[in-house]
Amino acid sequence: MNARVADTAAKLRRFLTGPGIQVAEGRHAGAVIGALDDAGRARYAYPEITGYYLHWLAEARDRT
Repeated sequence: MNARVADTAAKLRRFLTGPGIQVAEGRHAGAVIGALDDAGRARYAYPEITGYYLHWLAEARDRT
């Protein structure tokens, strides 16, 4: 893996494990955020992807 790919993967990993990736409260609490706007707010929640997200978290933990 070249340095650019490794850097991009590290940035993505930090984003996906950061505090703002899941909806904290309300109707979609626990759902993964689908996209952020320019101010860093959730544009929409993506509840359907949460199972894949949890699977990815488990694999990422095993690799680190």
